[in-house]
This record gives sequence, structure tokens and C-alpha cells, in this order.
Amino acid sequence: MSVFSKIQKPYTVSEVLSAYRQTKAAIEYHCRELEAVLQAAENAGIGSAVSYRAAMFRDDRLVELKRSTWQALLAASGVEKVLSVSRLERFEQFLEGNGNGVRSIPEPSEEAIMEMLAGGAVKELFAEMIREAFDFLRPGKGWHDEYKTNKKNGRVSVGKKIILEGLVHETPFYVNIYPRQRRHLIQVDKIFHLLDGKPFPFDSYSSPLVDGLSSARKGETEYFKWERYGNGNLHLTFLRDDLLVKFNQIAGGLAEPAVGDGAV
Repeated sequence: MSVFSKIQKPYTVSEVLSAYRQTKAAIEYHCRELEAVLQAAENAGIGSAVSYRAAMFRDDRLVELKRSTWQALLAASGVEKVLSVSRLERFEQFLEGNGNGVRSIPEPSEEAIMEMLAGGAVKELFAEMIREAFDFLRPGKGWHDEYKTNKKNGRVSVGKKIILEGLVHETPFYVNIYPRQRRHLIQVDKIFHLLDGKPFPFDSYSSPLVDGLSSARKGETEYFKWERYGNGNLHLTFLRDDLLVKFNQIAGGLAEPAVGDGAV
């Protein structure tokens, strides 16, 4: 069975929305009770503007509840597993109100989350994620096109070994992968897990590849061998030729996006 038929998590969008509405109603009810008590205290000369501050507390809690609900809705929809870096970044901007402040975040609903995701079917989103990763890795596409290794591996597909320039900032005390490049590397790791039908720690901040190259100058995981250099470059070798072929085919539109069993 394909992962696309089992992509949803154990809780559903409807369950998340039901919990949201119940929690919102409870917050509003108890805050009304609190505001009435505090207003009575103010009327008796106890405190000043405490009922107003209680209202601000209520509004802050409701905003945080709304933001958390949107995150839970994305997880419950299942599509977070196959979202590209750019879509995830747009979602983060959405959670900040798209520049208009967090209080402008719309009310969570089934219709709103589908609209936010632009109606993207899971397979289409997975293909989009692969194409974005392909552009990040492909020789000649960006800033890492001058190396002989990349030229040897061609400019129309991702080869067995590539050099990614300027990904790592290294000092005697720590190793830092630049934030957006880190996200792309996590995405690449996620894709190869999905293509192989293997579980991936979707709720984790990192990935086996990123954890490995953050802690060791050279090493390998199930899908990659890496070596990082003092100039910030990363030499990345793909260990599974079959998955690399599938990756290139999907990115080039020569194959339907599909994953192996058991990836969820």
C-alpha cells in the first residue's frame, strides 16, 4: 500500500477543529467569569485596570491557541510530510499574520486549511518538494556549479557525487549549517526516506544526515556519505543508485511521484 493512502495521522482535521472549538469556548467562558470578578474588585477600589489586563490575557491565549491549532491542522492533514521548504516558509509567515500581526491569523477551519495549501494534492506536493530539492542539488543550477565533480556529473540531473558550496560555518568550538541550507538538507534526507518507504522522524527538528555531518567531518548514513571541509563545502555522495534514479526521474517529470510502503 502506498503512503499516499495512509498519509493522515491518527487524529483527523475534524478532531483538531473540535478540540479547538471546545478549548476556545472554555477560555472565553472562564475569562468572562474572571473579568466580572476583577471588575467588581475595581468597582470596590481594589486594583486598577485589572479587568482590562485580564482581557488582554484572554486575547493572547486565544491567539496562541489559534496558532497552535493551525500547526496541528497541518500535521493532521498529513501534507507536512511532503511540503517543500518554500511552502513551509510561507506557512511560518502565515502563522505570523503575513506581516499584519498574529491577531490577523484567520479562524481555523477545514476550508481555510485547504485554501492555504492551494488545494495541492499530496502527490503534487511531493513532486514539488522533489523538484525544489533537485534545484538545490543540481550542478549548474546555483552557486555550486564551478567544480569539476559537479560538471562531470552533468547539469541536467543530480549525479552520484556532488559538491555543495558554503553550507557549513566551522570554528574550533562549533559547526553551524546555515539555516536555509539546513532545511534543504533535511528535505533531501526526508525525500530519500520516503522514496525508500522508510520511517522518517517528521516531528523532529533535524534528520540523520544533518545530525551526522554536524557532529563528524566525514561519515555516512543509510542513504548518503559526506565529507565537510574547512572552506564550508560539503561533498555529498548518494549511496542508493536506485533511489537517485527515481529522484531524477520524478524531478524531470519522467515518473509519477510514488514512495515505498511503510514510510509513515
